[in-house]
Amino acid sequence: MRLSWCRTKNAKICLAYSIQGCEALKPDKYEVSHQGYDNQYVNADPNRLLPVDIMRELEKEGIIGKLCDIFLTTAGVMTSTEEGIRLGKRIASSIRQYEVDAVIITSACGTSTRCGTYIGKEIENIGISVVQGTNLTRIAIDSGSVRIVKGNNVCYPFGNPQLPLEQEKEQRRRLVMETLNQLQQVIK
Repeated sequence: MRLSWCRTKNAKICLAYSIQGCEALKPDKYEVSHQGYDNQYVNADPNRLLPVDIMRELEKEGIIGKLCDIFLTTAGVMTSTEEGIRLGKRIASSIRQYEVDAVIITSACGTSTRCGTYIGKEIENIGISVVQGTNLTRIAIDSGSVRIVKGNNVCYPFGNPQLPLEQEKEQRRRLVMETLNQLQQVIK
């Protein structure tokens, strides 16, 4: 079954998808549907947007506890500031059920970066720390994101298809570790 990460014209809903038992996101199981950027690179390797492969490695190594068995997704495209804040409040109120200590938000296009920032701020308001991974750091800063990791590219924040696979994974791991280091400073 193929699952679409962005199913709406704008961010009015949030969908949860299982990654239970998933060691890495596979292109035959997950896809991005986004009109605002070239998503061929993420569709070829979805870990370039949602770095499940590296998070599972870190889980096995004991660097992180347990990775949540689901990921939440929405479309940021064409979302107003007000709707982004409303969506953030709804997500924050429902995220408690997952008993997470921290959240990593990945964003690609400009509107999804802004919308992701508003969602992150609302999650922070309930006491859960957030880091946003995006290439568009200026938008995240201007929208009020507290912690940001600069991704490699708008089209693949946690990847780089120009690199050989092992080098790309090493680079993704460095970005994820930078993300975790920012979270660790807050959670201590």
